[in-house]
Amino acid sequence: ELHFKVEDIQQFLQAASGIGSMKGCILLQFPGKINLEHYSQLEKILEALHPSDTSQQWPVAVEFRNPAWYERETTDLLREFNASMVLHDHAKANNLEGTPINEVVYLRLHGPDGNYRNAYSTEFLENLAARIGAWLKERKSVYCYFNNSLGDAFKNARELQALTNTTPGAVAL
Repeated sequence: ELHFKVEDIQQFLQAASGIGSMKGCILLQFPGKINLEHYSQLEKILEALHPSDTSQQWPVAVEFRNPAWYERETTDLLREFNASMVLHDHAKANNLEGTPINEVVYLRLHGPDGNYRNAYSTEFLENLAARIGAWLKERKSVYCYFNNSLGDAFKNARELQALTNTTPGAVAL
């Protein structure tokens, strides 16, 4: 069971609307124990995050740590609410090589072995930079979060930024 109140989500969106043009993307992260049995709850959360007042709408990205979610039914639901599926390399549900499903691409990098440790190789970052470059040419918004915090997250983020020839805001680090 997911524990949330629609009213709390609405209150959060109202408070966060003050950020204005600085807003990025809301990340929903579901641990591995959350599976397709929670589909209707995910739908309620996405409905709450998609208010009719467009000034309170945010891009939403959902990170699933259970590969059972990687089904057409899930993709269709996310598209219905213009939400993205996070592409990530967490060990048990790695989908980093997947294809973005809409105009927002959200990458979460948990370390080369998916265990929050160690630096990514230059070769890996060059390949990722090429993918990001292609997405940017398609006018997609790209967010990339390095979560290898026991490794070299900041160094990797700066290297990727240099490889993509972007400034923060074009690629959120």
